[in-house]
Amino acid sequence: MLVRGWQTRATAPITLENSGTGLLVWLASWDAPWLSVVRRVSGQCTDEVRYQGVALGANWGAKASELCILATGEGLRPGTYQATITFQTLYGVTKSRSITVELEVQLFSDGQPRWFYPFIPDQLKNFGFQGDIPVPADYNGDGKTDIAVFRPSQGLWLFQNGQIFKFGLPGDIPVPADYNGDGKADIAVFRPFPSDWPEGTWFIPGIGNLKFGTKGDIPVPADYNGDGKADIAVFRPFPSDWPEGTWFIPGIGNLKWGVAGDIPVPADYFGQKKEILGIFRPN
Repeated sequence: MLVRGWQTRATAPITLENSGTGLLVWLASWDAPWLSVVRRVSGQCTDEVRYQGVALGANWGAKASELCILATGEGLRPGTYQATITFQTLYGVTKSRSITVELEVQLFSDGQPRWFYPFIPDQLKNFGFQGDIPVPADYNGDGKTDIAVFRPSQGLWLFQNGQIFKFGLPGDIPVPADYNGDGKADIAVFRPFPSDWPEGTWFIPGIGNLKFGTKGDIPVPADYNGDGKADIAVFRPFPSDWPEGTWFIPGIGNLKWGVAGDIPVPADYFGQKKEILGIFRPN
């Protein structure tokens, strides 16, 4: 079995036949979490895991158990893995039979982006092109995150449901958030490079174009005051008057927190219905 970088699973059909005349009750077990035995219907492997079953002998219609070996490579590092599936029965001359399964995981890719999260349907994984920036958020207010990408080369916002919006320019940084407090994420961009003003500009449909920040700033919109609306804000990681990085949040102030190289991660870590400062230091 072979699992490449853009795939998450590999299957192989197997058949358990009863060469006798009665009922052959079998039990299946395996010794690796990435391995399982699943049911096969009309020649197609399903996701229905089978730990036991019955194969019928000649006096019962001679019906075999149609199965598949399923190997899942998601989360495994590149390399070769081996495991064993064992079928056991209390009847017949042969009490058990084992199958050795070898799984090879490769990082080969077809060049197309993929989305991966637990239990994501296969038909939702392929979305976006190289160069797209992922911008998942709840854009319709149904309480679920929607898969979406921002294509900076064309200034396009593309959603997996087929919607497309043109907003932004090459070099813009997408900053979707609920800026008006209606429970839906709004598309928006932060343009850090100087244009008519030396400041960066936030472009938020329905709210306006706001001058705030400069080149090199990292936009960190979040609800810092707990009013249910995302506030524009930036994290300036490079040293200025202080060696620390600085958070600039209108209406709250300029807060020293972090150093160059830190990644800002504001969030509601204490369940207070408002975000607080946070950083991730990778080195």
